[in-house]
Amino acid sequence: MEFEVYRQAWARRWAEEGLRDAECGAHAAALLPALVSLLVDRFQATGVVLIGSLARDDFRSDSDIDLVVAGIPAALLLKRERHSTAARLDRSISLPGSPRPTR
Repeated sequence: MEFEVYRQAWARRWAEEGLRDAECGAHAAALLPALVSLLVDRFQATGVVLIGSLARDDFRSDSDIDLVVAGIPAALLLKRERHSTAARLDRSISLPGSPRPTR
């Protein structure tokens, strides 16, 4: 009997987490057009490719948005916009060679 109560509680929790993750994934996907526009219009990106959990359709509430961006010198993004862009998007931004993500 105790095991069944425990199992049901976990089943409810996993279902709730699944709904929350799906909602977060939909929100992240809705941000993509604005992200691509920002990268192309402001930074003259020549290509943007979605990778990671959002591309695989297994985005969770604690996931980040992973993009491969071509045509922008990393130093430009790091110097001019990294902090303000991260704050506007309420997401971490990490770049290859950078010590840690900025929020």
